[in-house]
Amino acid sequence: MTTAGPREGLTRSEAGQLLVILFRYLEANIAAFPSLLPAVDRLREAVALYGRDDTTAATEQAVGVYGFLRGAWVANPAMPMP
Repeated sequence: MTTAGPREGLTRSEAGQLLVILFRYLEANIAAFPSLLPAVDRLREAVALYGRDDTTAATEQAVGVYGFLRGAWVANPAMPMP
């Protein structure tokens, strides 16, 4: 994946990869860390945007999900790093 942020834009493929990575992280960790639950709705919205071919908005939403996950990790370092 490139280091481009949402303003530079990710390709559709890169945005899709980001969504998959976030999904897998949540899938692997949500049972042990229920504080991650708010990320599920945000990720669902990102996937819906992606499904509507709004790659820019999907990427921005996904970056927001990642930011939430990083904040959760900072608050609880026992959680695996996203």
